[in-house]
Amino acid sequence: MRALLQKRDRDMAATAVERVVWAQTTSAPTYVPVDNILISCGSSTNVTVDGGRVFQADNTATTLASGGVSASISQPSPNLLYPTLMQQARFFTTNSSYTFTVTPGRHWIRLYFYPFAFANWAANASLFSVTANQFVLLDDFRPSSWTTPDFPSLFREYAVNVSSESLVLGFDPAPGSYAFINALEVVSMPSDLYSDDASLLGQAGSITPLGLADCAIQAMFHINVGGASVSPQNDSTGMWRTWQPDDLFIFSAAVGTTGDVPVTTRRVQPRIRSVMTMPTMICAVASSQIDTSSYSAEPGRRCGAIMCVPIHIGLLSWLRGAHKAEQ
Repeated sequence: MRALLQKRDRDMAATAVERVVWAQTTSAPTYVPVDNILISCGSSTNVTVDGGRVFQADNTATTLASGGVSASISQPSPNLLYPTLMQQARFFTTNSSYTFTVTPGRHWIRLYFYPFAFANWAANASLFSVTANQFVLLDDFRPSSWTTPDFPSLFREYAVNVSSESLVLGFDPAPGSYAFINALEVVSMPSDLYSDDASLLGQAGSITPLGLADCAIQAMFHINVGGASVSPQNDSTGMWRTWQPDDLFIFSAAVGTTGDVPVTTRRVQPRIRSVMTMPTMICAVASSQIDTSSYSAEPGRRCGAIMCVPIHIGLLSWLRGAHKAEQ
């Protein structure tokens, strides 16, 4: 397999690189969500992160069907991104739920998990399911299976259409186990962020309705192709997404270097929807691979790249790509 991939890399043509510069001639629009519910679970006081985002203590901000147990750890892992937010949690030993009053429409639901031992509960003993109204977000979920000492916490993000004015997040522990949650977000999404159609893989040009009003979407990855990671506070204003660099997902690529391929530069103007799709920081500088046989060691070969991302077998996976076109 390795030999075949190396041969594929050699066969790929060298690429011409185009540098696209996002023209900062207009200020990026600000998105103000109708619902912006941020909860610090198990906390008795509010917690502020990201230079001003306030997560409210859940003993005053929400309705719990049953109280659960407020848990905390005095010495959280130094590798936590938000230690003040993640060092407390709410544990549930029976079916419990948070109930929120929201404006009907699509919402982001973001869940934060940091497994830690508390009282008689071991960090690896938690096994549970999570629902959002009629949707199952997590089933037989064991958070400790997804963490390491270097990455001790995990994060799950969903886009869910809420058709009523009530959103119920349910936590259902397995028999003899417990459920927990460190923090959560329920935030309204821009109504036009997702288009409700797509082309099926291998059927380019054949547009199929997705039925987004009747399904929940898990956002697996936000990938900044050709760039570095982007923190939530540097995302498009009001969106608060986390963008990962693409080097975590590049499996095989033909990448030219400035020493053997030409570089051209052009400026483009932002479109409002594009800025909501991704922040100007991501669009500031981008490189594109161009099929230029005149620069190829082997004329006629096409350049390309292979990106590998894990998916859930049996579920529909949706790939959304965005690029900048000159206006």
